[in-house]
Amino acid sequence: IPEPLIARSPHCVDNDRFAAEAARLRAGDGRTLARQAIGVTARDFVVLFAGKFTERKRPLDAVRAVARLGGSAVLMMAGDGPLRDAASAEAKRLRARVTCAGFLNQTELPSAFAAADCVLVPSAWESWGLIVNEALASGVPCVVTRGVASAPDLIIEGETGHAVEAGDIDAMAARLASIRERRAAGAD
Repeated sequence: IPEPLIARSPHCVDNDRFAAEAARLRAGDGRTLARQAIGVTARDFVVLFAGKFTERKRPLDAVRAVARLGGSAVLMMAGDGPLRDAASAEAKRLRARVTCAGFLNQTELPSAFAAADCVLVPSAWESWGLIVNEALASGVPCVVTRGVASAPDLIIEGETGHAVEAGDIDAMAARLASIRERRAAGAD
């Protein structure tokens, strides 16, 4: 390919593939099977955190926010890293329901999105936040921090999700609760 036709595009998601996988999983019993695989019921509210367990990604904030939602909320944590044990200890201390999926590659993410009711990105900052593109293409709303660079472009407040300040656990929990209430009322 001639050089002038090559463009650098570091933040790219195959939205069509994620949307197609989401449609396929919704058409059959994919959502039910995905939720059964992580040990949750149709009545549980599942929040997905997917990322490295590092200070910048703030996985403990995800545990703390979901813990405030009560026993019917489950945090599905996908990823690994140095804060994995700390996140597990915090979940135990707070009696939060957490299921650990380990690292999931791109081909495994659609099942995680099928199981999830919402995606939480509590990061201090993200250069973009591809998980937001992937989740929205899969029909899953997101609660993100304002440090997630994709928030101004992808988060339409109350429609595609919510943006909060990094570290504001109360706001995260409140926005997650509002998504749970809307889903319970039949919002798609």
